[in-house]
Amino acid sequence: MTTAEITAALEMIRHETDLNAKALLLAGLVSELFRERGFEPVVVGGSAIEFYTDGAYMSGDTDICWTGWPQPTPEQMEEIMRQIPGIKSHGGAKSWGIEGLWIDLLGRSITGRTKCFRSSTHPSGKCV
Repeated sequence: MTTAEITAALEMIRHETDLNAKALLLAGLVSELFRERGFEPVVVGGSAIEFYTDGAYMSGDTDICWTGWPQPTPEQMEEIMRQIPGIKSHGGAKSWGIEGLWIDLLGRSITGRTKCFRSSTHPSGKCV
């Protein structure tokens, strides 16, 4: 993504008033940034339930794991996340905050079977 595309996605996130939609847009942005570097992010845990139920359950953060190989190193995670202007690291390369939202970058997904994943595409990117 270009700097202009990232900035446009952030503007969309800033102007979104629905917290679930806002978190989903951020997850799409982060997923696209990692995907273009060859990593396959997967939203997991409570945040996956949040997105699946259209916000009926709110988790408070978005958890992202990785499926397949390669897996990003902490240095790569930090480099990729720092492309987002204004994002702040909270606890090294794995916990990030922006616009009142949290993204936690976790380890490898328990399952390598992508057939069990559901994906959705949004203006800021695709979430799996």
